[in-house]
Amino acid sequence: MLGGAVTFVRPSPGFCYVIQDIQGRLRTGTGMTVARRGEVFKQFVDRSFYSRTTKPISAETADRQTVTLRVLLQWRIENARLWLRLKGAERDLFEAVEESIQSIVRDIIARFTYLEIMEEQRNRLPTLVSALTERISSRARLVGGRILGVLVREFRFKQIALSNESLSNKTAIAAEQKQFQLLTTQLQQEKFRSAEAKKEYDMRVEKIVLNHNAVVRQLRDDARLEHASAPFDSSCEFGQIRNWLDFWKFRSCCFCDLQRGIFRIRRCYLPE
Repeated sequence: MLGGAVTFVRPSPGFCYVIQDIQGRLRTGTGMTVARRGEVFKQFVDRSFYSRTTKPISAETADRQTVTLRVLLQWRIENARLWLRLKGAERDLFEAVEESIQSIVRDIIARFTYLEIMEEQRNRLPTLVSALTERISSRARLVGGRILGVLVREFRFKQIALSNESLSNKTAIAAEQKQFQLLTTQLQQEKFRSAEAKKEYDMRVEKIVLNHNAVVRQLRDDARLEHASAPFDSSCEFGQIRNWLDFWKFRSCCFCDLQRGIFRIRRCYLPE
């Protein structure tokens, strides 16, 4: 708030103010203050804790094995006056030291061979992290920052990563092939069960038909036996014989008439 030539300044929690006097000297603080007698309020500086991870950084070991990793940086601004003078166009401490982190990582990794860095990785990279913390902290102190912690993330060798990716692809293909074979086996089993069910159904139908035919034959045999054992009916038998004789008598008459007709035709049309 401005009152004539007096400026009242009160930063929010986690921030500090920076005021410049007539000689160009800077003073800072966290409580309420007044800028007067030619003093100029410059800005508020955030002194809270922050963390951020770099982009993947590629580096080569002493025996030219490629390593990729990411660095997690935790920091805060400790010297607001120094930060205000040297930060330039950078918005925070991470942007101020990011390029330095990449060169520091490449320089430190180049000191190790492949076997040494693998041994470091099995021990959670203590030497690498210690060296990174020391050198990044030195760079951050130059611009008024303080490094609170450094962690290495996603540390891997390029060739091993490619081999693992190839192995995972092969494993996935083998799993798909196994699943396909399992489904094929299940379909074949279902088809076999269907064929067995159809065969069983046909056998049942055939058995039913045979039983039916056997019952019909038995009924017919019983009917013949009953007919044969029935008492003799003379009137019925004589009637059947009489009809039979009448039928053959009629056929004989017709045959004789046919012979006489043919004989007459032959006498009329054939020369003597």
